[in-house]
Amino acid sequence: MPDFALITPPILKWARESWRKVGVEEVAQRMKIPAEKILQWEDGTAMITIPQLRKLAKIYLTSISTFYLSEPPQLTKKKMIDRRSLPLGAQAFSPRLLQLIEQLEDKQEWLSQNLQERKISPLLLGSFSTRSSVGEIVRDIKQKLRTDISLQMSTRNSREALNLWIDWVESFGINVSSVSNQVPLTEFRAFVLYDDYAPFICLNSKDSPSGRLFSLCHELGHLWLKKSVISNIYDETDETEVLCNKIAANLLIDKKILLDLWNKREENVSLIEQVHSIAHKFSISDESIARYLCDLEKISSSEYQELRVLYNYRWKQSQEKKRSGGPTYGLKMVLQNGAYFTQQVLSQYYKGALLGTDASGLLGVKINHFKSLYEHLLPRK
Repeated sequence: MPDFALITPPILKWARESWRKVGVEEVAQRMKIPAEKILQWEDGTAMITIPQLRKLAKIYLTSISTFYLSEPPQLTKKKMIDRRSLPLGAQAFSPRLLQLIEQLEDKQEWLSQNLQERKISPLLLGSFSTRSSVGEIVRDIKQKLRTDISLQMSTRNSREALNLWIDWVESFGINVSSVSNQVPLTEFRAFVLYDDYAPFICLNSKDSPSGRLFSLCHELGHLWLKKSVISNIYDETDETEVLCNKIAANLLIDKKILLDLWNKREENVSLIEQVHSIAHKFSISDESIARYLCDLEKISSSEYQELRVLYNYRWKQSQEKKRSGGPTYGLKMVLQNGAYFTQQVLSQYYKGALLGTDASGLLGVKINHFKSLYEHLLPRK
């Protein structure tokens, strides 16, 4: 006798029409069953089996537990501030983005409760507001994360610099997840979920290493303002976004070192080459240096805009190139979950404080792959 799922039938209709926004015929074709059967499940005249429900959950991009709720869920648990700029008529939150946010909210909820149960003290992110000075916030972040500009400048490229910054951030107790869930950069570049015990930053893995590095530092600004925010384009007209842009720039660039490098530039070298040379020394994007030089009035606004057009063109060209290869499965899952979160889950599992099935569910990885994840974790304090 098949195992039937005692779900709430109207949730099936909600998931198809309001969440995934697909027609009955499309779902039936993917399920390889008559469309009538889908409608019977939705009105409760026929029961769905657990294997069928699992397949349907994958099509609808949601968790199986959603179908057992008494009423449709809220789209996000957090009151996330939406600072994105979207095309006219675009869907505010696509199912894939909502699924990603939901997954990270669930991970955050588990980690926060686990840390509190273990009597771990909350993180002291400071009490700042948009009225606080950039220097004040930057000093506090640098002090607490124990950053070192000389170490950043010793990295060979922006990818190494990004890994270094992620290590600093996660060593403090902030989880960093690099994942896209097939969501384009136009929909989200990064978002942050604030929590006193387990703050989460999510970077869109489709972005370049230098782009993710700037986003990471930008989202740190939102964290120090104690806000949950999602962004795609860092709006230069919004007061908070401007503040977080300046925080990111001052975290990644030492003003004195920058000016020394700028003053030593060769006269016969073009502006493009000068900016690139300095950016290479800081292991960050050319645009970040150009923007900082513009703020310091070392280059004009028109010069900055011209450079920005060039950088956007280069970015589009790089996106068109096909990528080959990629990280190993273990490393990929550590990047998606975040090293800090992965370590906390595996630590509780190996201590016997967390069942293997629960650990597997939290990480989205089978137990026999735990070793491959553990091999990619850096030593933590």
